[in-house]
Amino acid sequence: MKKNSKLLIGLFIGIMVLSGVIGFAAINKGFSKDSNTSENIDKITKVFKKDEIKDKKTLEAYQKVHEMANTKIIAEDGLIWGEIEPTTEKIDLLIKEVCSSNYEDKDKLLQILNRWKSGDFSNCVEEHNFVWKKLGGEVGKASKLREGVK
Repeated sequence: MKKNSKLLIGLFIGIMVLSGVIGFAAINKGFSKDSNTSENIDKITKVFKKDEIKDKKTLEAYQKVHEMANTKIIAEDGLIWGEIEPTTEKIDLLIKEVCSSNYEDKDKLLQILNRWKSGDFSNCVEEHNFVWKKLGGEVGKASKLREGVK
C-alpha cells in the first residue's frame, strides 16, 4: 500500500514538472521569435513593469486605449499584447470615463478617441506609441498600420 502511494505521488510530481516545462516552452515560444531564454524573460518582465502610470483606474484606461490601437497596428517585433475591438459603444464609454477624469493627458486621449469615433485611425501608429510609452512599453512598438486601416 505504501509502495503504491509513493509511486502515485512520484508520478503526480513527474507529470506536474513535465507540464511546467512544456507550458514554459510554449509561453516562451509565443512571446518571442528568438531562442535566447534569458532575453525573452527580460522582455516579458519589462512589458509588465508599467512604471509610468501608478493609479489603477488611469492604468486601465490607458490599457484600453492601447489594446484598441493594437487592432490597427503592426508591431516592429511582431508582439501584440491584447486587443479590444474599438466599437463606437466601447469608445463612447471610454470617452465618458476620460471626460470625468483628471488624467494628465486627458485632452490628448479625448482627441484620439474622438478621431477613432469618427472612423479615423490614420494616426494610430503614433497614438499607439504614445499610450504604449505611458504604459512603460519596451516591446511591441508600433511600426506601421495594418493593411486596409484608414
